[in-house]
Amino acid sequence: MDGCFVKLTNGAQVLAASGRDGNNSMFPIAFAVVGAEDIHSWTWFVQMLKVAIGEGEGNGGWTIMSGR
Repeated sequence: MDGCFVKLTNGAQVLAASGRDGNNSMFPIAFAVVGAEDIHSWTWFVQMLKVAIGEGEGNGGWTIMSGR
């Protein structure tokens, strides 16, 4: 997971989650455009990601890593 600036006048940020498969290839999982890269936006993004991909061993037992 990581965030980056969008070159727009409104100062928006893109939050993104990507994954790696068994062949070490990267693939996108989710992204969102938010007003600011702050705790509120990241909390919302992670909660929505959990809803989308599920949680626990029955849904892959995900390991999430961040650049921070």
